[in-house]
Amino acid sequence: MAVVGAGIVGLTAAYLLRSAGLSVAVLEARQVGRQVTGRSTAKITCQHSLIYRHLIDSFGIDLAQQYADANRTGSQQIHRWIQDLGIDCNFEAKDAYVYTDNASRLAEIESEAAAARSVGFDADVLTKAPSASPRRSTLSAA
Repeated sequence: MAVVGAGIVGLTAAYLLRSAGLSVAVLEARQVGRQVTGRSTAKITCQHSLIYRHLIDSFGIDLAQQYADANRTGSQQIHRWIQDLGIDCNFEAKDAYVYTDNASRLAEIESEAAAARSVGFDADVLTKAPSASPRRSTLSAA
C-alpha cells in the first residue's frame, strides 16, 4: 500500500494502516511535514470558524453532532499518540477562540456558541479574551 504525502494526514493514514498490519510506503515529493502541514497554524482544533451553526442550519443537528464527535475523537487520538509514543512536539492544550472586531457580527458569534453547546462543547461568549484561560473551548467576541 502507498500513501502519497507525508504531512500529518498522510503520516496518520500510514500509521493506522501499518498498525492494522499492512505494509505501507509513504511517498513525499518534497520534505516531510513541510507542505500543507508545515504552512498551517499547526493547531489541532474542533472549532473551525462558525461551522456548527452552519452545519445545524444546513444539514441538521445529527450531522453536526457527528462532525463534532469526529473532531473530538481525532483530537483525543492525536493527544494519546503524543503521550503513548513519546512524541516530542511541544504539544499544549489551549482554548479555541473565534473572534470578531466588528460589533455587527456579535450575534453570529453568540449563535455559534449556542450551536457548539448543542453538540457538547463548553462554549462561552466573552467580550475579551482572558490573559490566562482554563482548558476548554471558548468562543470570544472582541
